[in-house]
Amino acid sequence: TPRCVLLVGKLFEHAVLQLALDMARWMGQRGISVLVEAALQPQLGPDTQTWDAESDSLDDMVDLVVCLGGDGSLLYLNSMFSKEVPPVLAFNLGSLGFLTAFNVDDWERHLSAVLDPETDHILLLRRRLVASVYRDTECLQEATVLNEVVLDRGPSPYITDLECHCNDTYATTVRGDGLIVATSTGSTAYSLSAGGSMLHPLVPALIMTPICPHSLSFRPIVLPDSVKLKLRVAETSRGTAWISFDGRNRRELQPGDYVVISGSPCPFPTIAMEDDTREWFTSLGHCLNWNVRVAQKPLERQSPKM
Repeated sequence: TPRCVLLVGKLFEHAVLQLALDMARWMGQRGISVLVEAALQPQLGPDTQTWDAESDSLDDMVDLVVCLGGDGSLLYLNSMFSKEVPPVLAFNLGSLGFLTAFNVDDWERHLSAVLDPETDHILLLRRRLVASVYRDTECLQEATVLNEVVLDRGPSPYITDLECHCNDTYATTVRGDGLIVATSTGSTAYSLSAGGSMLHPLVPALIMTPICPHSLSFRPIVLPDSVKLKLRVAETSRGTAWISFDGRNRRELQPGDYVVISGSPCPFPTIAMEDDTREWFTSLGHCLNWNVRVAQKPLERQSPKM
């Protein structure tokens, strides 16, 4: 049974803040410690605690995460855990809700079921990527992403030149607006908008999707997530490139800078409301209107002549 729960999400919104107060009080009455970020703890009162980001490790403290928000809140939550992530119960309070399956109107029922040690739950282990940015041999930045790493030309008027190596083998040079390296979870996000394929979140793969390539033949490709990618801004590139991690922490890359991307050994476990395949197809239809079409009328069958 979880003894310590981390509560995150869009708690700056009044309605969500009130919901968080109710949840914290409900869990406190059941002897469960509730952690929130330090900036929010004064508003949530004595039913919550916070932690010291300098000395405390969330990985060791938290047994369960309750997320109140949308897909963006889950991405923010992911940035808080670079290694092991506790199971995540995600309530949909966002716009799209592709990754947040639980209806907040039934939060007491769902939370009671998750806290019940006699109830079985389906955990969806979403694969993540680790990206490390280098200049010469110095590591400038490292991040763990749930959706994607994006390299683009930023404000530069020039196309970007990105040299791509896969497992130390030269693969190609991207000439265009940039490149998306997405997880199977992220395949239905930015990569989808750029023409990439949709992958079931349990597929152990990553997808390389070019952004507006200056080529008629550069199609997205799917690779096993066991590979190691090295993406380098070519020395001959006319401009710089910019990198972002799940849409956050953008950094400018100079010619010669490179990023190494590989699979993380620590997945992002989300609690599924129903079996993972049914939930995924439900999200495709509900959020993306996948393959929605007016049904074709049947042919009118004539009776055989006697």
